[in-house]
Amino acid sequence: QGLALCALAFVPTLICSSAPPARLCEPRPLWCEGMGNCCAPTAEDAAENQMTQTSTTENNMSKSQPPATTPTTAPAVKAQPKAAPASSGGSSGGGGNASSDGITFDMVVNDLEKAETLAYGTAFASFGAADGKVPIDSVPLRQFLETNSGCPYEELDTVLLSAASNNPEGEPMHITQSQFIDILRQNAIPEAMVLEKFMNLTAGESEVVPCEDCRTALLFLKDDLRAQATSVREDRWEAVMDAAMSSAEPTVSMEAFRNFCFKEARIANVVHLAKV
Repeated sequence: QGLALCALAFVPTLICSSAPPARLCEPRPLWCEGMGNCCAPTAEDAAENQMTQTSTTENNMSKSQPPATTPTTAPAVKAQPKAAPASSGGSSGGGGNASSDGITFDMVVNDLEKAETLAYGTAFASFGAADGKVPIDSVPLRQFLETNSGCPYEELDTVLLSAASNNPEGEPMHITQSQFIDILRQNAIPEAMVLEKFMNLTAGESEVVPCEDCRTALLFLKDDLRAQATSVREDRWEAVMDAAMSSAEPTVSMEAFRNFCFKEARIANVVHLAKV
């Protein structure tokens, strides 16, 4: 019986000795108590177990991580040059191009005095003025007044002598730039023509005319302005008349009518000279 017990005790020992590493070992049976550390893992088992765990971890990581790829640099995109803004030409009724003196159509209708000073100042300088004065018998001066004003040829001497008479006594008969500009303003259109048109509107029976009739008369006035009128585009005449009649009342007197006609003629004269 004693031999049988020893044999039974020996069998579990053999089984435990050939068992897998400690990580798989089950709790020792009761009959192994007191028989030594039959199931305790040895140093070799621990090392093998550590290698197995490391291999398993590396395997799992290699499966979960995608293979590293070398980043590729996107080709640089060339910046496209900005399109040049389209140049805007003179629109209908717009300011148009400026003259060499910086005069525009908008300036003529909105600041007529300034436009006249620029345009006529350049013309006066071309007459060969000495010390800002030009003799009244200057040929270029006379030719300019004949072409660019409403002064009748037979009245030209009278007009020039009248302007020069304002000079200090003893000085030669000449005119200055400001006198030259005044002559052009005061003779933008023949005075007799304006009076005749007003009389036609009233039939000699009234001293005023309705504003609408006055505007109609100004529209037809352009036909009497010769080459100056043709320099103003058709689509600009409304702007010209608006500027000429900017101070109009519901009824227009003969004096107001004269002023409107003269301003319209002055605008046409400068547009013609400055070519705007």
